[in-house]
Amino acid sequence: MIKKRRFCLLVLFLFPVCLQGQPRIDRDRSLQEGTREAAILIELEEYLLAIEKLNQLIDSAAPAADLPTPLFLLTEANPEVDRNYPALDAARRFLLLYPNDPRAGEVMYRWGVTAWRESNWDEARNAFEEIIRLKGDHEDEAYYWLARMAAEEDSLELAEALADRSLEDNTHEFTDDALYLSAWIKEGKGEYQAAAELYRILIEDYAESKLALDAQLRLGVNQAREGYHKSALTLFSSLTPRTNRQQEELLFYSAESNAALRRHDKAIDIYKEFLRLFPHSQRIRPVRYGLGWSELQLRRYDQAITTFQALTDAGDSLAAAALYQIGAIHVVRHDTAAAMAALHELVYRLPYESFSDNAYNLLGRIHYRRANYDSARRYLMVTARQFPESDVRVEAFHLLGEAYAALRQFDNAQYSFSRVRKLGDSTDPLVSHALYREGVMLYYIGRFNSAINRLRTYVASYPDGANIDEATFWLGEALYQDGMYDEAEQFYSEVIEKWPNSGYKKEAIYGVAWAEFRQNRKEKFREAVNSFQAFIDTYPESDKAVEAIIRMADSYRFLREYDKAIATYESIGERAGSGKRAEEADVRLAEAFVEMGEIERAVGTYSDLVQRHPKSERVDDYTYAVGATWFRGGNDSSAIIELERFLREYSESEYRPNALFTLGDAWYNLGEYETALGWYRMVLDNHPSSPVVPDAIEGLRFALESMGRGPEAIEIIDDFIAKNPDRLAPDSLLFKKGMIWFDNAEYKKADTLFHKLVTDYPESPLVPGAWYQIGKGHEYGGGLAGAIAIYERVVNDYASNNAALLALIDMAELRMFEEDYSGARRDFLLFAERFAESDRLNQARYGAGKASLMLGDTMAAVEQFKFVVDSVRIEDANDLFIDRSRISLAEIYWAQDSADTALDLLASVASRRRDYTAAEALLLRGKIFRSVNDLSGALADLRRLTEEFTDYPEYTDPGLLELGALYEELTNYDEAIVTYQRLVDTALDEDLKKNAESRIEQLKRRR
Repeated sequence: MIKKRRFCLLVLFLFPVCLQGQPRIDRDRSLQEGTREAAILIELEEYLLAIEKLNQLIDSAAPAADLPTPLFLLTEANPEVDRNYPALDAARRFLLLYPNDPRAGEVMYRWGVTAWRESNWDEARNAFEEIIRLKGDHEDEAYYWLARMAAEEDSLELAEALADRSLEDNTHEFTDDALYLSAWIKEGKGEYQAAAELYRILIEDYAESKLALDAQLRLGVNQAREGYHKSALTLFSSLTPRTNRQQEELLFYSAESNAALRRHDKAIDIYKEFLRLFPHSQRIRPVRYGLGWSELQLRRYDQAITTFQALTDAGDSLAAAALYQIGAIHVVRHDTAAAMAALHELVYRLPYESFSDNAYNLLGRIHYRRANYDSARRYLMVTARQFPESDVRVEAFHLLGEAYAALRQFDNAQYSFSRVRKLGDSTDPLVSHALYREGVMLYYIGRFNSAINRLRTYVASYPDGANIDEATFWLGEALYQDGMYDEAEQFYSEVIEKWPNSGYKKEAIYGVAWAEFRQNRKEKFREAVNSFQAFIDTYPESDKAVEAIIRMADSYRFLREYDKAIATYESIGERAGSGKRAEEADVRLAEAFVEMGEIERAVGTYSDLVQRHPKSERVDDYTYAVGATWFRGGNDSSAIIELERFLREYSESEYRPNALFTLGDAWYNLGEYETALGWYRMVLDNHPSSPVVPDAIEGLRFALESMGRGPEAIEIIDDFIAKNPDRLAPDSLLFKKGMIWFDNAEYKKADTLFHKLVTDYPESPLVPGAWYQIGKGHEYGGGLAGAIAIYERVVNDYASNNAALLALIDMAELRMFEEDYSGARRDFLLFAERFAESDRLNQARYGAGKASLMLGDTMAAVEQFKFVVDSVRIEDANDLFIDRSRISLAEIYWAQDSADTALDLLASVASRRRDYTAAEALLLRGKIFRSVNDLSGALADLRRLTEEFTDYPEYTDPGLLELGALYEELTNYDEAIVTYQRLVDTALDEDLKKNAESRIEQLKRRR
């Protein structure tokens, strides 16, 4: 009975199972039929009914049922009614359950698209990248979607590359979108031709695309941007915009193109139409400015002023431009007071906007015309120095030069004119005039050789220039002052002959006479008599007439015509003439060319001397000079060719040692140290008595050091001395050998030789230098106390020697390092007293200032820093210690609540430099601006610091911290977090990094 009972129970348990298994076929049939019905509904675009049907089928299906087709259909139907999340869920389930289904690629594509629509970009990106990896049917579309996502994330280079890739193979559903996206990115990069090509493809091949009209519009905009305004207008006229955005852009660029074509009446009508239709457009201000500009061009000054006035209340570049145009209009109307009022408002409110440079420049011109040269200088200097990209910078530098010239500050004037030459276009009349004026300024400051260079260039390049007579005269003056009297005479004469009505004719006649007189040759004295007499006859009332008569008498005396000399002295008159100097004149001309840096002309002159004077006793000199001149000009290859030819042709010339030595230097410059060594050795071996032997020893020393064989030089010197025991002074020999060991970091060996020199040859002029090198060896070896003691000995015992200069400044720096600020200040001040003409004076005064600060003597520090800053000359403008003094003064003035003064000092540093000093200045400016609540100023400087000076993290890292804090003050917390995160990612200082991390956490909690 028990067994039967167990069997019955088993039957009872099995029975339901059997009952459940029987309807499977019916359910499968029902699922298939329902799926077909849903597919038909989708074809009929009854998406909601289809979705409902499919969901019912899936919900009622058996747990183990196969559902790939219903899921597939759901991925198709749901997106059609914007049910993206259900579509995304269906795609996920399909790919999870049926990864090998043939439709998996299509579902994966739908997965990516619906994930994108749901803003789930990571999931979308994974889907599209997987399609590309598998090279599925939708590979090109996948590239497009990735490009679109990259563009929306502002990764435009990546977006462009992906969009271009999507266009490489076959057309697809989004080809027109990909074309437009790639073209739009290229347009933004300024690649207008490439963009235009893609826009044309879209227009021609996808004429029915919704983007075709936009492509036509962009094509016209590109043509306008490239200056093809007529073509742009033709294209614009064929377009019928469908949206307000298209209409707005069409009107804007149509107006701009008409204005560019000087069709200002038409432009004004379009601008006004724009203002009527789109009063709240973001382009409203550029449109108003364009309207004002066209009104200005048509001389509708009242209307233009009214239009521009509507722009002036803002704080942007258009406000600055509008204020400038108002000022310019008043200048045209000769209303100087109104012009200056507008321009002053501009530079006061918007000192660094795009038209601020024009305003400063125009104010400078106004003051210059009023002969207020110092005021003109101040305004023009701002334009010239603080706006490096200004389109009026050249003009400003030019007028600045004229203002300085009027103030008789000729060195500053010369610098200003030189900047015009460097920055301007050679075809600009200002550049040619600046070339001439720079030559005159160089003459006034006594740099005659440089003046000749500029004026000769002007005369040769601008023979019909407006100032050709003046330039020719000043070229004669410069040549005269440089001792080139024959050429000076030539150019003086040219003024007289070519420009008889020139205002410089009188001075030129006088110059001819003097040039002839100073040539100091008998025939020239005779001609000088005639020239001085001509001057006296032509200008008997001149204040130079007496001097002319005296010099005419001198000429008679040098001619030994004493009777005439006496008579002329008595009548106070003299004469002169003209002539050439044959061979010697050419030699001096060649030497002048070398001094001027005109190497090719110098070589040509020496070569002509060789050709014209083959029998000259100096022909070997001229031949050697050809090679030596090439070398002096830096053309080592040509120097080698000519000097080797010289050695072949002149076996007995006294210049052979010089040629051998110069060949060594030329090969050294070319990096052929072994070859150079051979030539230097030839000097020692073949010409041991030559004066160039010491130079050859120095040359071989450097050659060996360059090859890492420096100590070998000692062996060569010892060998030379053994063969020529009396050739080199023993003290000089010891010093050279000591320097060899010193340069190879063998300080103990060098020390031994230097000590031997000072012990054995106490009267040698090399003793101070030897002691200095001994001290330097102690310093480099870490014995700072010993170095200071030796430097002090040099300073005390050899006060007037150059070694004392070096020792004193080095000793002061070491005392600063050792924190002996009192001793350091004493040494720096002693240096300033003893070596006031040294080029290291600024270093000493700066050091004295820093030492005073460390001693708490702020007044003394300020005095030293101001010495440095106030004594600056234009050629010293970028001196490091001048700018470091400005920074130190700024720190002091800031601490004394003189923020404006501090900011002015720092502006001079930050506007000119691009190094760590500028970075420090910008950081300090940012802090000062924050302290006085000038947050816009702080923002500008801190952003410039953190964006342009990333090579100097010691300043950019604290700058990022300051910038983040500034954004917090401005309640721009998103930017603050981004800035602090930059600091976290890049900071070297762990404290700064932790500080930034802490602030990020605080800001996130605040959200």
